[in-house]
Formats: sequence, structure tokens, C-alpha cells
Amino acid sequence: MNDLILPAVVERMYRDLAHFKPSRPPAQVTAEAKQITLARDDVTAILLRTRSPSAEQLQQILSRERELMLTNTQREQIALDLSLLLAHRFRQANGPRDNPTDEFISKVLGYSETPFGLVERGWVNAELRAGSTAILRCKNHKPPDCACSSSVRATLW
Repeated sequence: MNDLILPAVVERMYRDLAHFKPSRPPAQVTAEAKQITLARDDVTAILLRTRSPSAEQLQQILSRERELMLTNTQREQIALDLSLLLAHRFRQANGPRDNPTDEFISKVLGYSETPFGLVERGWVNAELRAGSTAILRCKNHKPPDCACSSSVRATLW
């Protein structure tokens, strides 16, 4: 192994490491961020869902709620939109969290988790298939309380 490393190569590696210069420093931002100014018409468009806002715009609306004369309902809608937008950004950045235990139970053992405990997925699929077949056979189907699939509905829910 020592025969493969040439002294010239080792010397050059030593010189490169001894005189290491870091790459360019990161660029410094000198310009100030552009201020977002929203008028009442912009806020109305956001509330009516005709305009898609950014998180920064929603934050500015919340910080200027008195100036923009928001009602409690409008303020809560903006706050909820901001929460959803931030949660969506977080999920996109980090991806969904997979629970290996749930995956094992579902894929390997074939069970589905319900509020009442673990139920075999094949049984749930068979019940859903029976209910859909009963609905298909029903001549005068009237959802949601049609008697054709009431037994399956009672069993599942």
C-alpha cells in the first residue's frame, strides 16, 4: 500500500492543505428588503380568495388589523390561513413524518388502526365492497339514510 503513494503526491497534498483558502465568502445583502404595503382592497381580495397571499403579507395584515379595520372573523380567517400556509411550507421542507410502527402494522400485518382498536384491513374492504354492492342493487337509492346499505353502515360506523 505504501508503495502506491508517491512522495511527490504527498508533498503536493500537504502544500494544498497548508495553503488552503476558503472559497468566496457568501455575498452580503446590502439592499433592504422591499416593504410590503397592502391596501384594504388587497385584504378584501385575499379574504374572498381571489388573490393568493404570501406568509409575509398575511403577517403584515395581522399586525395592521386595526388600521385595516378587520372584524374578529376576518382576523381569525387570516390567522388560520397563515397557520395553514406555514404548516404547508414546513411539510414541503421536511416531508411527511413516517411512523415505522404504523407502516409495519398496516403493510406487513394487514391491520388498520381505528378509534376502537386494530381491525383487519381485509374485513374493512369486504364490508365496504358489500355496502357498495348493496347500493348498486338498490332500485331507488336515496342517500344518506337509504336502507340498502344500513347494515354495513351500522357495522362500520
